[in-house]
Amino acid sequence: MYPPALLPAPDESKLPEGGPMKEENMPKADFYTGIVLMAFGILVLILSLRMPTMAEQSKNPYAAPGIVPGLIGAIITFLSGIMFFRAIRRGGHRKQITGETVKGVFTHESTNRMVKTVLICVLYSLLLGHVNFILLTLLFIFVFVLIFEYSFKDSFRAQTRKVLMAAVLAIITSGAVYGVFFYLFLVNLP
Repeated sequence: MYPPALLPAPDESKLPEGGPMKEENMPKADFYTGIVLMAFGILVLILSLRMPTMAEQSKNPYAAPGIVPGLIGAIITFLSGIMFFRAIRRGGHRKQITGETVKGVFTHESTNRMVKTVLICVLYSLLLGHVNFILLTLLFIFVFVLIFEYSFKDSFRAQTRKVLMAAVLAIITSGAVYGVFFYLFLVNLP
């Protein structure tokens, strides 16, 4: 919750030597990421094609529930294919994965942040439908902001503004999302 000009500079000393964020490792990372994302995109596309169509009900076929997921799956597959072939052109398929590189990936701060993000999003999706939407979304946003902004090294008093801004952001965002979906799009939320 810093203004853009006041963001702290990344601590370069925490980057492991030969770690994942070095330019020479990007073709290898793009190669494997391209494979995983292509498989995911193809899976989404296949699952969307298995969804019911509206043709059986004599309705507009463009109202089928699989249209948007199918388009997203096709786009993910296409773009990850581009990433995959660019990585091959840059020699990503010939680079070796070493123990040092794997250690660098798992000890890097960006991996830690990604794991935290995935865990909180999975928890949110599991609770959705069991907890009131506004309350769950408010808590999700509040906790998400605090996880990435709050520092246990500093006192709570010094970070009161961060906590208040997280609360204000959570209240406004959850209310706005609910209002837009319920009143504008006429979607009943759980």
